[in-house]
Amino acid sequence: MGSFQAIRRGMLAACVVLVTACTSALNPLSISEEQLAGYLREQIVRFDHEQLKSGSPLSVQLRDAAVEVGPEGREVISLAFEGEVAVNAVLTKIPVDVSMKLEGQPFFEPGEQAIYIRRLTLVDSEINSPFFKGDFKPVTDMLMKAVGRMLEEAPVYRLNPDDFSSTLIKMADLDLQVTKGRLVLAPRKS
Repeated sequence: MGSFQAIRRGMLAACVVLVTACTSALNPLSISEEQLAGYLREQIVRFDHEQLKSGSPLSVQLRDAAVEVGPEGREVISLAFEGEVAVNAVLTKIPVDVSMKLEGQPFFEPGEQAIYIRRLTLVDSEINSPFFKGDFKPVTDMLMKAVGRMLEEAPVYRLNPDDFSSTLIKMADLDLQVTKGRLVLAPRKS
């Protein structure tokens, strides 16, 4: 009888641990601006490598990327980039310093377990080069297309498939909420 009691206590303890883990895993998952900015920097580096491999004359060197979630209580993400864009011409490289501020709406793609930014709008831009200063529309348009394509293809955040909480939260139907300073993935309320 003693071994049966021990097995029963062990099973009860395992159930309590499992239920506790499941409930904590189904708590909202909060993603900070710093996490989004770090992930975005990695995606820009990958994008630049892919651009160069594909033979594109455009290269991007990012100096800074800042992310602001929910500015002024709006359900958008504001992205600010500073860096150098170089057009690799026939025998020369033409560097251009670029500063851009964009806003877009975050979307959660459940099948990919990833967050993308779509519906981008240009808020502000400045281009500095030995040849011109200010906003040079053809360059700005080209950059907006490149950034838009990158953000369509590359998420700004992806759930970690090796994390137990992420694995359990994948099973739930999720809503993406934009709050000041963070994105929150929470189980959808019925």
